Amino acid sequence: MELTKRHLFFIYTITFYATLFLIFPLTTNAQTVNIPDANLRAVIIEALGKTSGSTITVDDMTTL
Repeated sequence: MELTKRHLFFIYTITFYATLFLIFPLTTNAQTVNIPDANLRAVIIEALGKTSGSTITVDDMTTL
């Protein structure tokens, strides 16, 4: 079966977008928030309903 220019273009386009998807995934890692004050951190963790020692993310902070 001989591939036409249209088929080759389609294959190259799909390959290009698949490569971009693998290089730049749609998900991102959550950014953690550093709270040096131990008392403030404890209050925030309690307000978020997390366990002691859990990481606090930017998304968590937006829910407060």
